[in-house]
Parts: sequence; structure tokens; C-alpha cells
Amino acid sequence: MMQYRSSTLEIYCSTAVGFILFFGIVHGIIAGKISLEHLDHFFIVGAIVIEYLLLLAFSRNSSFISRCRHHYRPNSSPGSYIILLVPVSLFAEILSYKNVEEKNTLYQETWLSLIVTGAVIFKLQRDCIDWLQLFIFLGLMSFLGVIFGWLSLIMLISFGLTWKGIELIPAYLPKSFTLGEITVLLQLIIGCANRLILAHNQTDDMASEDTKLIWFVCTAVTAIIFATWLAYVTSSFSSLWSFISVYLIVAILSYVSLYFTFRQDPITWFCLYITQSCVQVFLIISWTVLLMVAILWTVAEGIRMMEKKHFAHAFNNGSEKAPSEDKQSSTCHKNVTCNTRKVFHLFIVLAYIPGLVLDARLLLLASLLTLGVFIILEAARAFHVPSIGKPLDDILRMFVDDKDQGHIFLTHIYLLIGMSLPLWISHRIFSTTDTDIVMFSGLMSIGLGDTMACVVGSNFGRIHFHDSKKTVEGALASFATQMLFITLMQAFGILQFRCLVSVIAGVGMNSLFESLTDQIDNLVLPLVLYPFLCIS
Repeated sequence: MMQYRSSTLEIYCSTAVGFILFFGIVHGIIAGKISLEHLDHFFIVGAIVIEYLLLLAFSRNSSFISRCRHHYRPNSSPGSYIILLVPVSLFAEILSYKNVEEKNTLYQETWLSLIVTGAVIFKLQRDCIDWLQLFIFLGLMSFLGVIFGWLSLIMLISFGLTWKGIELIPAYLPKSFTLGEITVLLQLIIGCANRLILAHNQTDDMASEDTKLIWFVCTAVTAIIFATWLAYVTSSFSSLWSFISVYLIVAILSYVSLYFTFRQDPITWFCLYITQSCVQVFLIISWTVLLMVAILWTVAEGIRMMEKKHFAHAFNNGSEKAPSEDKQSSTCHKNVTCNTRKVFHLFIVLAYIPGLVLDARLLLLASLLTLGVFIILEAARAFHVPSIGKPLDDILRMFVDDKDQGHIFLTHIYLLIGMSLPLWISHRIFSTTDTDIVMFSGLMSIGLGDTMACVVGSNFGRIHFHDSKKTVEGALASFATQMLFITLMQAFGILQFRCLVSVIAGVGMNSLFESLTDQIDNLVLPLVLYPFLCIS
């Protein structure tokens, strides 16, 4: 079997990730955060640099990627260059903290993400690594985990989940992921699970309402994921009633669990939490209105596009078109689809700007509950649940792009994840009530930058990047839009930053990365901008 060799595009993106790592290290040294007084930072930097070099060496000529490549999303690289974005982002947040106590959970999440990366590295070269080397590596990482006050069992479980997950997930859900995307998702899931465990054991470190908030949203999302898996293994999607029954049973069990954890009715707590102030009531009303408008627009636009498609199909059956006309029609359709899909970005930007400015915690709650709803709807569509599966499939299929080639559609879920990622991984949301620039990395990179890059590039772009469909005009529009937004937010006193160089470098790298990567940009771009905003 021929071994996979990385493309020129992957080399460009790997170089860009190297620049992000280099910029963070230089900034840490200048700021005095990476010095002999901070040996724990030296350990992390050393691990990140070593894993970066190993990924460069192993991913370019990997037999594992060659064997599994037919399970990855077609027309995309394995994306191993994005695997280190999560640990780099977490380490950048560590450098931004002054209080040692606030760093403890971040240290653990950073090392967990590095353990996941280590598992991928061993998997890439498992034919060249014997079991003795594997046990030595696990023993070393476990020893480091104990040094940092960490149970080695968590790391071993993380390693095992990654070892099996990067092979089983694409096998069961072919053409839906790349290696890099699977790894990033595993890093985020394992980090959130670790945070939930620590929140249970260290409730004194956080206000009571914040602890309940974490427990509520994590329980809700976990219950929905478990119910979806249960519906699949029990074939409960054969009828609408059985499908709903699975979710109802799991919801009742979750309610009982939260009741004993909170020592009060969780539904009452939820209602009181979202109506504590007039600001929260305003946000709930505005989000409800936006949701209704978005649903009506989606249904109306989906029906219009289906009718247009059926009319074009009937017309083509009655007349023959020249090849040039077919190509022109296909290109026009792609542009219309791009512009149409970016309307969703507009809706989510209108929802997130007031949420980030007025109440980020409420936005955290709303975003995770929305993620749960998206999972249920996608399960109903993918499982072809009677009465609702077919209509959902007909409408959503009108808005998918070439990256939704597998059994499940993920770009709309990735849009929500990307916009919400700073809220989910950052610890600043619970340590300050001020508006933090880091929380805007998803909105800036996806809601504004990616949207303008698509609209300008598809309609006015002429100069293309090497081996890419993206255009220079689109990248410049992305950069200009993000810089204009952050300048206006600073002028109105909403956002503040100390290092303009970091902001410019982050926005510039984000715009360039959007033009070069073939991974899901909704997942990757916030992680590119996040570390720069952390140290700004």
C-alpha cells in the first residue's frame, strides 16, 4: 500500500501553525511568562514543540493515514496540522493569567490535549513503534500528570479513547470527518469532561450559581448525546413515538439527577436563572424573535430552492444545453448557495453580539442548549425518523456544501460550535463580568471574517491562492472587516486590548488560514484567532 504524502497546501498550513506557536513563545519570553521561574511553562512549551515536530515528520508519510484515507472526507487533507491548535490556545490563556489558582484547571486541560495529540502521533507511526516505547511514553506522561496533581487514570483513559476513536469514528461515520477534526473534537470533549469532574470536586472555587450552570448544561448535552446513541443502538428511530420516548426517558433520569444535585427543582432554577434581570429577559425575547425569523426564512428559502431545482430538472429533460452553459449554470449555483448560506451567519451574529456584550453566561447556556437541539434534529434527519426525517432532509440538503458528503450534516453544527467555542473553553467567563475580547474570537473569525471572505471572494474575487479556490480579495475583505469591527468596539469602550501587534497578527493569520485550509473553517478559525487575542 502506498503511503500518504502531504500536499503543498498542508505544508503551508503547517507553517502557519508553526508561526502561531513561535509568536506565542516569543511573546511569553518577552513578557517574562516563559522563564526559569516558570518551569511548568517550560514543560508545556517543550511538549508542544516536540509534538509539532513529530507531527510534521510523521504525517507526511504515514501508513495509517493511507489505510484510513477512504473513510475521511473526500477532497480534503487529513488535517493533522490543526491538532495542536487546542493546546496552543489553552497555553495562551495560561500565559494571560496572573493568579496561580486560576491556572490549575487550564494546566490539566492543556496536558490532556497534549496526551490526545501524543496518541495520534503514536497511531500515525504504529508500524514503526513497538509496545515497549508505547509503555515508556505512557509511564512518562503519567509521571508528569502526578507531578501536576493529576490522576494518571484520566490521562490513560484519554489516550485510550483517542487511540480507538480516531479509527472507529470515521469507520462508523465515513466521509464526515478528517483526522484533524476528529482529534480537535476529542480534545474539546475530554477537556470539558475533566472540567465537569473538577467542578464537582472543587465547588468552593466557583460561585454557586456558576457551578449549577455548568452542571445543568453539561448534564443536558450529555443526556442528549446519550439518548441519540441509545436511539441508534435500539433502532428506536423506526417510529416517531419510539424516537421521542427515548429522549423523554433520558430527560426524566436527568431531571432526577439534577434534582438531587441542586437540592431543588432544576426547572424552577432554570426559569429563575434566565429571568434574573431585565437584560436577560430582553436577550431571551430578542433571541426568540431571531429564531422564529430564521426558521421561517430557512423553510421559505428551502422550498423556493427545491421548486427551482425541480423546474430546472424538468427544463433540462426537455432541452439540451451546451457544456459551457452547464458549467456556467453550475458556477452560478455555487455562488448563490454561498451567499445564501451566509445568511445564517448574519442571524447568528445578530444573536451573539448583544449576548457577548450584555450577558456571556446566559449566552453560554443558550448556545449549549441549542447544540442539543441541533443534535436531536440531525439525528431525526439522519435516522429518517417517520414524519419529520424526510422534510428535514429535503430542506437541509438545499443548504449543504461540498464538505457535507457523509451520512451526517455537520456544517451548521460546526457554525454553532465555532461561534461558541471561546465561551466553552475559556475560564474567563466565570472570572470577570467585563466584556472580554477573547470571547469575540468566534464571532470575528466566522461571523464576520469568513462571511465577508465568502461574499467578496465569490462575487468579486479574481486572484486565487496557490492550490486553493479562495481568493486574495476575499482574504483582504476578511482582514479589513475584522479590524474595522474591533476598532469600532474599542472606540465605543466595549472592548479593550493592550497589544495591538497581537491583534493585527491574529486577524492577519486568521484571514490567511481561512484562505488556505481545506478543513471545516467553522471549527478551525476560532482556534487560530483565540491565542492571539488571549495574549493581546
